[in-house]
Amino acid sequence: MAHEVETMAWANDVPWHRLGRKVNSDLTPDQILNHADLDWKVHMKAIQWTTHDNVIMSSDKYFSLVREAHERIDGTKVPEQIVGTQWVTDQYNIIQNSQQAGFFKEYIDSGMATMETAISLFGGRIVLLMAKTNNTFELAGGDKIEQYIYFANYHSGRDKARIRSSNVRVVCNNTLSASLR
Repeated sequence: MAHEVETMAWANDVPWHRLGRKVNSDLTPDQILNHADLDWKVHMKAIQWTTHDNVIMSSDKYFSLVREAHERIDGTKVPEQIVGTQWVTDQYNIIQNSQQAGFFKEYIDSGMATMETAISLFGGRIVLLMAKTNNTFELAGGDKIEQYIYFANYHSGRDKARIRSSNVRVVCNNTLSASLR
């Protein structure tokens, strides 16, 4: 599955893969986060191991990133799971999905943009929120160019969060990759 979509909510045009939940384009960032089943938190959990004599040891310096157990809108229960495959140190700063949503609040409240997509990719390792701005233009011949802004947050412990402007509507891993080029 090259699209790698776990959960998603989208407004306006149906994504090419037809996955996710259709929502109204007037949702707040928090509302689209909820409709995409992304209202969960990530926390750091100390790395543990068992010694050769069966003693459980725990690190005070290295942690896994763990997505908390939660319940989706449809009632499906999702157990706690490790999303960060790299060990992180206590210097790592988690950006929660709700903080991502907060980034868009001013744009939405001022009418400068509308929420377009909210996506979990790779089992929650990447969470992306995207808004469609009012900055569109038309090329000769009638082709309309839309402008978007997105915030991609990596709960993997390996990558930095990215905030970008794009004319590619991100609806999956394929379109995220295209927007990063």
